[in-house]
Amino acid sequence: EERQAQQIGITNTPKVRLGQHGRGGWEVVEIHGPMDGVLARDWERDILAMLRSRSIARAPGEFEGHTESWLMADYRAESLRQLMDEVRDSEEL
Repeated sequence: EERQAQQIGITNTPKVRLGQHGRGGWEVVEIHGPMDGVLARDWERDILAMLRSRSIARAPGEFEGHTESWLMADYRAESLRQLMDEVRDSEEL
């Protein structure tokens, strides 16, 4: 909320990564997994590409995970499913 941003990310060490993000002020919306690493990477790439294709800006500043973040004023994700559905919908066009 402080940054007015959201972020998506993948990790092999969720407890460590979520601890780092928690100390940075992030709140968890949803966790999905475990899942195949290649599949997780592909979903992350496709979600970020969908957001960029809609001109949804990255959150400003340099912070851990800034390249996987976006401003909530431009797009507010309520769930990972919502993001995945948006990717699928954009692929069908």
